[in-house]
Amino acid sequence: MKPGFYSPIHPGEVIKKEIQSSGHTIQEAADAIGIARKNLSFILNGHYSLTAEMAVRVSKALGGSPAFWLNMQMNWDLSQIDTSKLKIKS
Repeated sequence: MKPGFYSPIHPGEVIKKEIQSSGHTIQEAADAIGIARKNLSFILNGHYSLTAEMAVRVSKALGGSPAFWLNMQMNWDLSQIDTSKLKIKS
């Protein structure tokens, strides 16, 4: 990333902070969102990406629009691409 640019964070980090600040456990949050604790844990630790369906679930549980959560995921994904290694023919 170029100096002066922000480094996007994975949406899982934001979700994790929201869960921690609410005083709920990961299991309670997973139950509220309607997914397995293991899957939520993978999202919180940046191992899984948010899908459109998951963005809707998180939006209903934590607020924000599904587009907000998907944009956060897209920004994270784009920040992880090393464009210097891409070989593209013009």
